[in-house]
Amino acid sequence: ARDAAAVLATEVDHLRSYTGRSKVDIVSHSYGSMVTRYCIELGGCAGEVDHWMSLAGADNGTSIAGLCAILQPSCQDMSGQSTTEAELQAAWSQIGAQGVEVEVQWSRNDGVILPATNSPNPPPAVNVEVPSTLTHNDLPKDPGVLSETIAFFAR
Repeated sequence: ARDAAAVLATEVDHLRSYTGRSKVDIVSHSYGSMVTRYCIELGGCAGEVDHWMSLAGADNGTSIAGLCAILQPSCQDMSGQSTTEAELQAAWSQIGAQGVEVEVQWSRNDGVILPATNSPNPPPAVNVEVPSTLTHNDLPKDPGVLSETIAFFAR
């Protein structure tokens, strides 16, 4: 997550420079939520994010991460026992301290984030449970999820 968060921080800086705005909004999905959270809490995005929408976020781990840990190092971060997860849990207060508005959309039938209740985050995050007919990869393309995401950024 650390290396990917550094890449994200570079992109955030580029976007801020391009738009002339001091903060950006971010939508992330799955492992991207862990990367975004790391960038905000412990990396180069500190103080540069206004709104963060997490769709089926893996930033609190998933029990099936061990299945891909040999093939993808990012899976080790999501294993539920990782140093990265411990660092993120310890730094959660940075979200509130920076005034980041956070919303998490998640489904009880996610199928990838196991248990599915690992997607929600503590306050100040607002956790929105979407219909259980939606699975992990359905969230980013579901019209209802997209509508809620647009409404969140308009607040």
